[in-house]
Amino acid sequence: MQKKWKDTITKRKNFLKLCPVDNSDSQMVYYRDQVVANLDSECTIPALNKRVEKQIIRVEKVCAVVGDNGCATFKEINIYGFRVNPNLPRSCALLASSAYTDYRLKYTCNKQFYDEVSWNRGYTLKEVSKNIYFTLKESEREQGSKLIPVSQSEFYKLPQEERKITQNYNAFGGYITQYNKIVVSFYQKTPIKKDCWIND
Repeated sequence: MQKKWKDTITKRKNFLKLCPVDNSDSQMVYYRDQVVANLDSECTIPALNKRVEKQIIRVEKVCAVVGDNGCATFKEINIYGFRVNPNLPRSCALLASSAYTDYRLKYTCNKQFYDEVSWNRGYTLKEVSKNIYFTLKESEREQGSKLIPVSQSEFYKLPQEERKITQNYNAFGGYITQYNKIVVSFYQKTPIKKDCWIND
């Protein structure tokens, strides 16, 4: 094995030049000298769809150390998004550029990054009304709960199972007590497409 990839490329080019080729066919010469000689990785549809790209989509500030008067230290957490990489690796780009291959690679997804929770479960959630929820197919439904801020007086009028108190730390090291009502929420599930690459 050569220590450097460029040495491998050079030897491969020299070997391929031993093959009889009609030099008047510029596309065949290009295929031999520029495409085949420079292939350095697998290029299949399954391999392309397994190339997941990761990128920071937002930064959240959370409390790291709680002191007597609230949050003593904050830290920033990177929130990552994921998608099937829409950029062709070098070998695929080379093969797709040749008239002597049947590589007509096409990316069919929307290039959106999805948060880690959505990506791992395979679908996103969109909140909908109760009426719309019950018109959806069973496979498209998901119920959850959310918190609605209410006044302290309203809070204590609620049944115990509908109450939740949260504390939100502010940038000055203190915190604010928030009274919330727990309500049922209705969601529509939308699958995340992960078979983005096709050979058109």
